[in-house]
Amino acid sequence: MNGRPLLKLMVEKVSVFVWVVAAILTETAVGHAQPGGRTHLIGYLSNSTAEVSVELEEGLRHLGYVRGRNLRIEARSSHGDHRKLPGLARELVELGCEVIIANSSTSAIAARQMTTMIPIVFLVSADPVGSGLVQSLSWPGTNVTGPSAMSVDFVPKRLELLREVRPRLARLAVLSNPGQPVSVQTWRWIGRSAPSLGITAKQYEVRNPAEVKEAFKAMTTDRIEGVLVVNDPLLVGLRAELAQLLASHRLPAVFEEARFAEAGGLIAYGPHYPAIFRRAASYVDRILRGASPADLPVEQPTEFRLIINARTARAMGLALPAALLARADRVIE
Repeated sequence: MNGRPLLKLMVEKVSVFVWVVAAILTETAVGHAQPGGRTHLIGYLSNSTAEVSVELEEGLRHLGYVRGRNLRIEARSSHGDHRKLPGLARELVELGCEVIIANSSTSAIAARQMTTMIPIVFLVSADPVGSGLVQSLSWPGTNVTGPSAMSVDFVPKRLELLREVRPRLARLAVLSNPGQPVSVQTWRWIGRSAPSLGITAKQYEVRNPAEVKEAFKAMTTDRIEGVLVVNDPLLVGLRAELAQLLASHRLPAVFEEARFAEAGGLIAYGPHYPAIFRRAASYVDRILRGASPADLPVEQPTEFRLIINARTARAMGLALPAALLARADRVIE
């Protein structure tokens, strides 16, 4: 008879414990899945496509922000015409966006021209200090912050990789979209690095798809031996066409993003962009929870990838050094 009260007490304690654990888990899940308990309005400003980065949305979803539930994203794109960016940025400001996500330095600059109050998070910036977006990496000091690719810092490395494939490379084409911050900064690095390698570099400008073939005709006339493609959203969007032209002209090229190598480009070396895009979501989350962008340090990339397209090399008749292939994070056969 004494066992029944004891059993009853044990059952009650277990029930209370289960209820407490369930309450904690429910509260945690709700707090994580519905930050702020309301629908947040975010702007997305792009100078390429209006499609929001998959990795960015994954990062936001992981932090509890889900489109259609507690998140609304208004996307605006200039589709390669950067002259339209200020007007598109103004639309996002007038909509009352809580945060504006910019897919590049160019987009971030356009957004900042329209507002110094609404926080701006760049998805990626080649040189946020050099482009004037922030005062320093450790203390942005403005309404702009985000993860940096620091991609222009690796221009010398890309030149060295191209030289490994074509040891006698002397005439280099730098294919870029003129006027973009990343293009200006890349050309400065080329000026410092190319002469020490015995390379003479020349810029070939592409402002729209129609100018791509003209650029390659000029390269043929100038007897170009290798190409460095600047990582501009316009050129990223033209990566398949660029790969075909490079192959038909038998020109080895080096890029920054893996997507170029996947489209048929020879070598890609740079930050792991999917990780950077996911990381950008944490900036949005912290700002929506009350943090000031001026106080959120610009994070530098920690993951880098060397991608080599061996299939493209064979088509061009290039013998890739074994040491280069051994260093690659991925070889496309």
